[in-house]
Amino acid sequence: MSESKIKEVSVYKSGCIVKRQGTVHLEKGSQTVKLQGLKAADGNFISSDSVKLAVDERVTGSNIQVESLSGREVADIVKPITDKIAAKKKELDVLQLQEDMWKTNSDFTNKESVSIESMVNYIESLEERLTVLNAKKTAVEEELKVLSKDLDEHQKDLSEPYVKADLSCAEEGDYAYEISYYCNDVYWMPFYEVHTDDETESLDIRLRAKVRQNTTEDWEGIKLSLYAMDPSLSGTIPTLYPTYLNFFEPVMMNSAGMRLKSAAKGAAYQAEECAVMDDAAPMMMMGAAAAPVFKEVQTQGASFKSNDSVLEYELEGTWDLPKGKEIICDLTSQQVECRYHDICVPKLDTKVYLAAEVKTSDIEELMDTDASIYIKGTYMGDAYLDIDLSKDTYDISLGVDETVKVTRKQTKKYSSNVLLKSQKKTELVYEITATSKKDRKCELLLEDQVPVSNEKTIEVSVDNVSGAEHDAETGKLKWNIELDKMETVKKTLAYTVAYPKDKVIRNL
Repeated sequence: MSESKIKEVSVYKSGCIVKRQGTVHLEKGSQTVKLQGLKAADGNFISSDSVKLAVDERVTGSNIQVESLSGREVADIVKPITDKIAAKKKELDVLQLQEDMWKTNSDFTNKESVSIESMVNYIESLEERLTVLNAKKTAVEEELKVLSKDLDEHQKDLSEPYVKADLSCAEEGDYAYEISYYCNDVYWMPFYEVHTDDETESLDIRLRAKVRQNTTEDWEGIKLSLYAMDPSLSGTIPTLYPTYLNFFEPVMMNSAGMRLKSAAKGAAYQAEECAVMDDAAPMMMMGAAAAPVFKEVQTQGASFKSNDSVLEYELEGTWDLPKGKEIICDLTSQQVECRYHDICVPKLDTKVYLAAEVKTSDIEELMDTDASIYIKGTYMGDAYLDIDLSKDTYDISLGVDETVKVTRKQTKKYSSNVLLKSQKKTELVYEITATSKKDRKCELLLEDQVPVSNEKTIEVSVDNVSGAEHDAETGKLKWNIELDKMETVKKTLAYTVAYPKDKVIRNL
């Protein structure tokens, strides 16, 4: 069989295209050849539909098949090694027998006919004899280890599938070929590093990649490219089905847990078409980087071609990627203008977060993934980038800002009855305090909310929001505050909720 080596790998988010190159000696005319090199992780199988063969342009090919050797064929090929192992085991047995005999004969308890001189000579030479035998045994055992390792490697290589093809050429000689196939034992994960000094109004956003392969061989000196797509996901366009809404009536229970009346069954649902994955993995045939020129051998199944919808990162130079290991690659770096400000949502979390507001148009190509944040070279933690392209700006979290403190305290909750309307009113007042410990001015965005009623019988009136922007539809409040150094600012949030006095409102 002809051997091949990996020269190029195109890695997707899940899976990859492996390209192997080698040479095969061909006789003049037509012949059947076997080409090795289809390697995947232990227990995994490479789909024959994904395998493609390209040959020297002076060679024609047909009948491309993916096959595996039978157990008998493997045994015949490795027989010279197994014969050597058997011979070494016999040699080891003989040495062990000799050692046992020397030890047994050293016992002169029942040997009255042996002279004292013979016994002394035997005992004096015993240590030397045993030392020589142990050295020989150790050498044979080491040879057995090497042979056993060699046997395991040969059996593993021979157990891998191979490409069988009918090739024809006009002249005898050595010809180059290339095998490509899809392998799912490889993946890459993008992640970002966001670097800032918290002073210059710009961010350095660096895209990096973690690449890992779990095949049965080390990759050395390969050309590596990364694709921002996952071919294992379906390419089926989803179909939108109607969403049906029904009333839901909860089951009423008495204090003993007995059901008082039936509940109307109903639920809102939307059917979604399941993604279907094609059995045939996508393939890509790319031109060889150097001579010889290859032409693709046509076989069953279509080739996947790159186009403008696929984002590719082609890494410079060559790379080593050992099996079961992970490497980190630098992909891109860009400077983005920003505006620093602090953000706090004290109803949910009183921690203040430093954020960099950027134009969405400047980061529209960023992927939704994790980002490590560094301020003046110090690691501040991780944030997740989930960019909403429908908005003009996006806030990138730079971690907690310990120099600004915010508190939110309820100062009043008073309920009273309105007799003429059979209503109950509850007045709520909150005080929000923001304190800056910075030695310079800073901008702080405070967000809170007033509850919104979905029922006609529930009335919400806004009493005081201290000049906040109020979105009546969502109830959201925003205060854009400019804090001087070491300044404290207080905001008041007050509202009243009126509702039927025989009802109970949750979350009030």
